Order: sequence, then C-alpha cells, then structure tokens
Amino acid sequence: MKKSLLAVAIVAALPAVAQAQTNVTMFGLLDASLASTNRKAPGGTSAVQLLSGVAATNRWGVRGSEDLGGGLSAQFWLEGGLNVDDGTGKSPAAATTPASGGGGFDFTRRALVGLGGGFGTIMLGRDYTPGFIPSASTDYGGYGLWGTNLANWTSGANGANGIRWSNGIHYQSPNWGGFSVRAAYATGERDAAPKSSGNNMGIAFSYAGGPFGAHLFFHDMKDPGGLTTKTKQNGGGFSFQAGPAKLMVGVVNTDPDGAVKLTGVNVGAQIALGGGTLGIQGHRLKETSITAQGTAVGVSYTRPLSKRTDWYVNGGRMNNNAAGSFALRASDVQVAAGAAGSDPTAFSIGVLHRF
Repeated sequence: MKKSLLAVAIVAALPAVAQAQTNVTMFGLLDASLASTNRKAPGGTSAVQLLSGVAATNRWGVRGSEDLGGGLSAQFWLEGGLNVDDGTGKSPAAATTPASGGGGFDFTRRALVGLGGGFGTIMLGRDYTPGFIPSASTDYGGYGLWGTNLANWTSGANGANGIRWSNGIHYQSPNWGGFSVRAAYATGERDAAPKSSGNNMGIAFSYAGGPFGAHLFFHDMKDPGGLTTKTKQNGGGFSFQAGPAKLMVGVVNTDPDGAVKLTGVNVGAQIALGGGTLGIQGHRLKETSITAQGTAVGVSYTRPLSKRTDWYVNGGRMNNNAAGSFALRASDVQVAAGAAGSDPTAFSIGVLHRF
C-alpha cells in the first residue's frame, strides 16, 4: 500500500517537474538561389552561381527559457551561420563575396544568456547592436535581397562591428504603448592603455503603432586594436502602411575618425500583389571628402508556398560614378565592382525555408 501511494505521488509530481525544466527550441533558416552575376570588369566577369543567403542569412541555433517564478525568466540564445551551397559553416567575420568559402561553424551570430521580466530583458554576450534591428525594419528586404543598404554597417575601422557587439550587456525594454528602447554596452576588455579601445555603447528608440513606425539610434564605437580613434554611427527611419503598400525610408551615417564618412539613404516599398509581395528599393551611397558615389536599385517578388517556405525572384544593379566602386549587396553575399566606375548586377531565383 505504501509503495502504491509513493508511485502515485511521483506520477503526480511529474508535470510540475516538467514545467520547471527549460523550454528549448531548435530553429533555423535556409536560403539558396540560382543566380547570374556580373562584376562588369574589363574583359567580362559574368558567372552563373548557386548562392547561399541572398534573401536572408542562413542560420541554425537553439534558444530557450525557464520560468523562475514571480514574472522572472532565465533565457538563452545560441545561433551560428552556415552555407547551403556547400554545407560549410560560416562565421559572420568570413568574407562575403559569392566565391568565398565558410569561416567554420560557430555561434558568433548570437550567443546570449540573461534574465527577462516586467523590466524588459537583459542579456549578456554577443548580440546585434541597438540600431541594426530597428534599421532593418525600414529596408525593403530587412537587409536582405539584391539592392539592400548594408554598406554602412561594414565600413570604418570597426568593420562589421556595427552589426554585432561581443562582451556586451544588451537591454531590450518592454513595449510602452508602441514605444521601446534597445541599449547596449560592450567592453574591449583591455588592461593596458588605452583601456577604452574596443569599448562600444549605443541606444535606439523605436515606435510602432497602427500604420506608422519610426526609429532613431546612436552608436559610439572605440576602434579596437589599441587605437585611440573611434567611429560614430547614427541614423533613423520611418515606415507607413497605406492600404496594400508599405513605404519605407532609412538613413545611416558612419563617421570614423581620420577616415571617410559614409552616408546611405534608402527609399523602398513593399506592395501586396497576387498573393505575394512586390518589393522595390533605391538607395544612394556617398563618401564625403571624396567624389565616390553609387546608386543601387533592387526589385523583388516573394510568394509564400506555406507559413514557412517562400520562393522569390530578385534583381539588382549598383550604378557607380567614375570614382565609385561600391558593391551590390544582398543579405550574406555581394557582387563587387570590377573596377572604379563599374556597375555590378545580379539576378536570382531562390527558395527560403524557416524551421
């Protein structure tokens, strides 16, 4: 009898134990396309390629949370990049030309652990900078597809440091009637002068309510490697839903000490059409103090086959002036200009699947 009562007690306790366990989710995104690219260099540089990461960057990861009670939860997120075309891992630090290989699989896309509650979420580790995610909301492909305006995020002495920060404290506020705040501080972890080298801080303010959305951000990035210079980055944008069309405008300025300032402005639209979405965007890049300029145009049509799978067609062209050599960019690949004044082009037909 005692054994029976003990068994019943154990079975009754199992749901409570299960609820206390961490909720873990595996997730990912796979994107591949058949593409025709041309760097427009003297002598001809066209190619047919199978590209990985035109509409969105390929990724695999795990994330989860544990209810700690009292409205508090523990959270974690691990996410790494990969190439669908050859199966290799890809660190975000790897080169992003279409012909490049991977940098090995790791979790440098995101690696975080922290706490969430009524105060918002505080995560420790490596995550997107405060301004990057809000700015993606005012780019016609969310910083994907040919013609996306990504150049500002990979320029200056910080390189791609405008996209993600390591060794950081990352904060996301609750939604206060449509308003929200993202902020971060990341340390360069130096114990020798200049100790501030590699330190980064930033804040972004966003609003989303009804048909209107807007954001404004500021980054202050101390250049790494023992340098005493820094890179300032700021920008903003807005979007407006007008019937079947969503209109978007974004601006990003990257200003490195002692180097050329880069300004990027994009104007785009997403239009519901035939069960899918027609996307159109133009963006202009200008380097101050020199005459380099480029104007890109991208056009796409994306149609869902299910809740998780889309197919798309997408083309783009970067028009450089005589001094310009800007690349035509997509999410995780680019077509470099063959020479100053060259106008690189690309066209893709692809499939994107989320899981």
